[in-house]
Amino acid sequence: MAKTFGSLKSNKLDMLDKLTMGKFADCRICDIIEDNFEYLIWLNKQGFVNFTAPVMSDLLFRAGFKEAEEYYQNEIAPWKDEDVPF
Repeated sequence: MAKTFGSLKSNKLDMLDKLTMGKFADCRICDIIEDNFEYLIWLNKQGFVNFTAPVMSDLLFRAGFKEAEEYYQNEIAPWKDEDVPF
């Protein structure tokens, strides 16, 4: 039995694959993931592209790191330097 064309190559993008659409068309994932991970997450959630497991774990790590950094800047850093008795 012959294989279908769709099963020959995975349609999921890896780090060295290029986007084929959007504002970063013809850019590799590894080149834009650091600064534009939110856009890549949006593309995935909208169903425009699918990513491999390593790319998704990197995207989720970057998103979690950003949330932790924002929390620190908004909640901890303003109070860190004050002289508050314990």
